[in-house]
Amino acid sequence: MRGSEGSAERKLLGVLYGAGPAASLDCNRLYARWLQKRAVFVTEDGVRCAGMHSLGLDRQLLRLPAEKPVSGRWELYSEDGGTLLGVSRPQTVSRGQSWRLR
Repeated sequence: MRGSEGSAERKLLGVLYGAGPAASLDCNRLYARWLQKRAVFVTEDGVRCAGMHSLGLDRQLLRLPAEKPVSGRWELYSEDGGTLLGVSRPQTVSRGQSWRLR
């Protein structure tokens, strides 16, 4: 958890958990998951390109459906993954680009 210095605010940023097939605990694995807002790019023909990986607190990697530039809109969802926070105006994106949603 992280809190602002001098305030009582606390926020859960992610979870770390273990799981494994053996009761002896010698074959277990550790997993982690960030709890962050989710960005989805929705192409003009309705293909949804959601984040495949997280890079820290505020970065996500998305896989676009084509090698060429694709047009569509960004959708931003809250940390619960279901509450839509906003939709962008139409954009054209290409692989390798970096976008910052505000």
